[in-house]
Amino acid sequence: MSGVFWAMVIIHGSQFVSLEILGYVITAVVAFFMCIQAKQSWLAYIPGTFIGSCATFAADGNWKLVVPSLILGGIFGYLMKSSGLWLYQKSKQSQVNASLQAR
Repeated sequence: MSGVFWAMVIIHGSQFVSLEILGYVITAVVAFFMCIQAKQSWLAYIPGTFIGSCATFAADGNWKLVVPSLILGGIFGYLMKSSGLWLYQKSKQSQVNASLQAR
């Protein structure tokens, strides 16, 4: 989510400057701050920040579309990991039971 915020800072900050090179400078400064925020443990996943930022740029700054998409993607990712771990435990348990019955 912080990537969406930073992308909007770049988009709106670049609109206030008339020189194209200043837009690049704003992007560089914001990218620096995106990396600095990693000092906070709950913001330490830098690839996620850049993904959120890139998704916002890809959606042409439509953060109202990007935010629910990121939330839904996070929920699906969590569910896939949880269900995969559950399935692994069940299959491991079945293998143990089968080997005990074979004895």
